[in-house]
Amino acid sequence: MADLFIAEHGTSIHKYGDRIQLKKNGENIFEMEIKNVNSVQIFGYIQFSTQVLEEFLKRGIDFSFYNFKGELLGQLASPFSKSVELRILQHKLSLDDRFRLDFSKEILKGKFESSILLLSDSSKHSVDLKSEINELQKWKEKLENATEISSLMGIEGSFAVKYFDCLGRLFKKNNVFNGRSKRPPLDIGNSILSFLYTLASSRVAFSINGVGFDPCLSFFHSIENGRLSLAYDIFEPLRPAFCDRLTLKVFNLNMLQEEDFEKRDKGFYLKPEAIKKFLKIYADEIKKEKNYGFAKGSFYNALGFLLGWTRACLKEEKILSMGEFQNE
Repeated sequence: MADLFIAEHGTSIHKYGDRIQLKKNGENIFEMEIKNVNSVQIFGYIQFSTQVLEEFLKRGIDFSFYNFKGELLGQLASPFSKSVELRILQHKLSLDDRFRLDFSKEILKGKFESSILLLSDSSKHSVDLKSEINELQKWKEKLENATEISSLMGIEGSFAVKYFDCLGRLFKKNNVFNGRSKRPPLDIGNSILSFLYTLASSRVAFSINGVGFDPCLSFFHSIENGRLSLAYDIFEPLRPAFCDRLTLKVFNLNMLQEEDFEKRDKGFYLKPEAIKKFLKIYADEIKKEKNYGFAKGSFYNALGFLLGWTRACLKEEKILSMGEFQNE
């Protein structure tokens, strides 16, 4: 099954029989059987018909819309089969302070361990980060003694400051990444990091809905109308394990250059023609098998592990250790 990323301005999507076709200026530029399409993600001004959308909805193909800044504008999904019992449990446990605290601790533990693994792997032959990693280990140990979600957020914030400082030192070129900045991204490293967070978290959100969870009802992140808070919960360990690793790789292997970016609205963003180049990198990387710390395999294997772990925690009504959990 393939994820299609369509970013070339002026492209139109068509359905002919059981095939999807992409055209530009009246010429066919790509074709694939619809049964082999897992998701379609479009960037900028792409044309399509209601016939195409109807076919995607009938087949359960995810359809996502992004602008040229890489910001998610919205998603279109067919009605998934819902697990009422699972959602009742989710609602019940979202009101259980003990469950929420323990869930948040385990999610952050997975994120911290993945972050430390990234720094350890990446600094072996370049930068000495031993003392910094020891300090990060101490912040991870403090998770266990936290008694409130607010305390966990404070620990996460302190961990993040030190972690992103270390991450910045691993880029081979100067001024690629100068500490975490979001809206707008103030350098090209943050531009890619934010873009990846958006792309990958949208995949998490679709998968969460598909297995029957309520994507807005979370345990760690605050619950707000229209916010996919559970997706952000489950995505936490994947941030360093997939997105941060790929950002480091993209720049240290010169897969992207400064000329691929432009400054707009006080921030740095990929140029429209560079988005296509980067999306190919992302599409290739998401399928590669690697060690995520808490799981091994592709991005989808790691996501499947986290979804399976979350489901098991809800059904057991207690938090299981990720290190000991075996996904079925």
